[in-house]
Amino acid sequence: MKRSTVFLALGLMSCFALTASISQAGDAFIPMPTVDTVTYAPHAPNIGEAVTVSAGTSDETSATVYYQVNEGGYASIPMDGEDGSYTADIPGQALADRIDFYVAASNGGEPAYSDTLSYRVWDDVGVNKNTMGIYFDLDYLGNEYSNP
Repeated sequence: MKRSTVFLALGLMSCFALTASISQAGDAFIPMPTVDTVTYAPHAPNIGEAVTVSAGTSDETSATVYYQVNEGGYASIPMDGEDGSYTADIPGQALADRIDFYVAASNGGEPAYSDTLSYRVWDDVGVNKNTMGIYFDLDYLGNEYSNP
């Protein structure tokens, strides 16, 4: 007797969870999009040079790039494009700034996120003309980080 009661309770909880996820999407099942690829160029921009971020998604979605400068708060830029191919420009930044960014894609259901990527801003091949020092930050240049 107790086994059937437990089974019935688990069955009701599963039905409730399924019903809740479907009704959040307006009573229709909407598959979650994926962010398949994210590229950016240039990889080591000069002072004030914008960086173009490109993203490929699994289906028609809206896409947004989120970026932060030197671990500050995140800003967002809507990406332009269609048919799963989107681009946006992250504005140019100051010398030695570290920029972290990721892409979010949504099709009306739950959003999908890319990994977080990072780059640093340099001037003329990484030479700082004020101090004549050369910056090589191998911990951050072009590495991937987990999404916050």
